[in-house]
Amino acid sequence: MGSFKKVGIGLGTLLVASAISLTGASAAGNLVPLMTSNTSPAGTASASSEWAFHEAYKAFDHDYSTYYSTSSGSSGYLQYSFGTSKIVRSYRLTTSSQPQANAPKTWTLQGSSNGGSWVVLSSQSGLYYPGSSYYFNLSSTGSYDSYRLVITANNGAYSTSVGELELYE
Repeated sequence: MGSFKKVGIGLGTLLVASAISLTGASAAGNLVPLMTSNTSPAGTASASSEWAFHEAYKAFDHDYSTYYSTSSGSSGYLQYSFGTSKIVRSYRLTTSSQPQANAPKTWTLQGSSNGGSWVVLSSQSGLYYPGSSYYFNLSSTGSYDSYRLVITANNGAYSTSVGELELYE
């Protein structure tokens, strides 16, 4: 997925992923702009709760080395509102580098045009590994201005974290 550099350490060798090439790869085709805050440069990133320094926009900043985290709990939601309707046909969830216990285990991706009623577009459950990306095609699509990832369980940690949520047309 990215380029790797060999770094010598004593008698062994360590493979280190290049963050620059990973960052560039995540941005191609993603409908969500590179967010620098919950409201910049466009749209709005929000969540049911946020851990300090791991705000909602960190899941939309096109950078795999940062992540969003709930302030507590194994469930919650992570949302992006475009401000205008978009059709999302697929998405990619990248787990954070936090321990596997913090990774989402079950979730739905939902869409809304009014923020009050939500339509389930995808339901997932399983074992998801730290620092890994998972790509999903949507069998049901529509035109919505807001999309949210509703996490109903993680793998047992006090909080849940997401590295990146990318939405594709």
